[in-house]
Amino acid sequence: INVDLSTGIDGAANYSTGISVFPNPGSGLFNLDVMMDRSAEIQVVLMDSKGSIIIDSQYNMTRGLNRRQLDLTGYPKGVYQLRVNDGLSTKTIKVVII
Repeated sequence: INVDLSTGIDGAANYSTGISVFPNPGSGLFNLDVMMDRSAEIQVVLMDSKGSIIIDSQYNMTRGLNRRQLDLTGYPKGVYQLRVNDGLSTKTIKVVII
């Protein structure tokens, strides 16, 4: 017997490094945690529901846990897509501003 108890919105997504965005949903101030297995530059792209790029930033990350604050308080409430690329893989996370 397998039991899977999942609740809430999946703000954490695992890939080659590990990413989480919280609180999600949130009022506009979000933390982006990236667990890196190596030092690298990552690209962070935020897109609105139409696919328009709102933010396109580069961050230098070190091995281990890296935290960046995303201030989206100036953007309208809604659902956005946050795409993180570490040069080896890309992960997209849904971010909700309430």
